Amino acid sequence: MVVYFTSFSAVLVNGVVDHKAVLGMNDQTSRTLLLIIPDGVVIKDPALLDLFQGQGPNLTINETLDQKMHNLGYSQIFYLGSIRVSTNDPVNGVGQGETLQYFMNRDDFNRLIINCSVSYEVDRFQGATITKVHD
Repeated sequence: MVVYFTSFSAVLVNGVVDHKAVLGMNDQTSRTLLLIIPDGVVIKDPALLDLFQGQGPNLTINETLDQKMHNLGYSQIFYLGSIRVSTNDPVNGVGQGETLQYFMNRDDFNRLIINCSVSYEVDRFQGATITKVHD
């Protein structure tokens, strides 16, 4: 008899937030809507100018803003954070000092602060997706 052991627990990873992005999906095409960098917010969709113009790098997106992006014709909104890892991420094969862009929910996206350290969990079965950001 052969017994296989697989760990189902999440992996804790540490890193520094490099930048963040918001993507919108319509007609099976993804489009970068916002790019949040240390200098501020780069608005890639002109329809979002009134909503996000003048925002700084600590921009948070609430449910109302999320809904307004959906109302512009985006069927799905994706939140991403690009993180330079300071500990290995064995789930995604990312070594110390390398950067990977992770998907996450809106609440965790709002917790990330550009150029600040972050601890987060990635699930072995969800790949480049942050399942929880630790305070």
